[in-house]
Amino acid sequence: MELPISMDALYESIIGNFNDGVYCVDLDRRIFYWSKTAERITGYTAEEMIGKCCFDSHLDHVDIKRRPLCSLMCPLVGTMFDGKKRQEQVFLQHKEGYRVPVIVHTYPLYKDDTLIGATEIFQEYLLPSMNDERIDGIMSMPMHDVLTGLATSDNLNMVLNHEMDMYHRYKQAFLVVMVDLDHFDAFNEHYGKENGDALLRKISTALSDNIRGQDIAGRWHDDRFMLIFSNAFMNDQDSICEKVLRWVNSCAITVDGLQMHVTASVGSAAVRVDDSVSDLVDRCEKLLYEAKASGGNCARITGAY
Repeated sequence: MELPISMDALYESIIGNFNDGVYCVDLDRRIFYWSKTAERITGYTAEEMIGKCCFDSHLDHVDIKRRPLCSLMCPLVGTMFDGKKRQEQVFLQHKEGYRVPVIVHTYPLYKDDTLIGATEIFQEYLLPSMNDERIDGIMSMPMHDVLTGLATSDNLNMVLNHEMDMYHRYKQAFLVVMVDLDHFDAFNEHYGKENGDALLRKISTALSDNIRGQDIAGRWHDDRFMLIFSNAFMNDQDSICEKVLRWVNSCAITVDGLQMHVTASVGSAAVRVDDSVSDLVDRCEKLLYEAKASGGNCARITGAY
């Protein structure tokens, strides 16, 4: 029997009218399909999402414990790794900034018996009528800094706590790199806050664009940034810090026809056996101040012992 429409049109008609959102990613986690219902639930159009990596799409899935799934425990990655279906209760971030509770189902995607990616189907659900501080905190928690688009300090703290937990349980090492711009207050005073903000945005883009998908860049506060390198080791520190200094130095804005840029000071610490999150952050900040005291535009590091 001849179908009145093509199979592609039929599939699109069916999926497009689901009450659930649907999107598909390739093995690099790059989105190549985004349904109409996904647009409605998230606020993001197909034009905005197709071609982006899911971890860089600002959906920022977190679970009930506020753990960021996109960078650390992505169910799509798990499904592509072992070919198994998964289900998670998560909170995604709508384009307008608020949280949407959804049930996520992930499925492997095959072509001629070869795994080529994964599909995520997600549906909205009503939160239980209870006074749950965990849920209240998630629903009101911003994940990205408004000016730079990087992770907020709250988001960074969630990642730090998760990485510390993974280290103590599985000995999965990680590095923290703290970056502070040299003489940035003077730059703002001389060239104006508008130009300072433009430079902050440019540096933020350079940091986020150059790290791996499994790592995270955030704005700790003001002109101080934090980079968390998951599953990285002490012998990577020198090269990472050198790259970070170069990334900052390469950023410039035009002011009155002149190219203006700043340098940075960097402090980096590798996790240690007896570390808490505050121990690790304190050590990074101490190293950062040592770099500043040395004149800036340099890095100070300490390893895992």
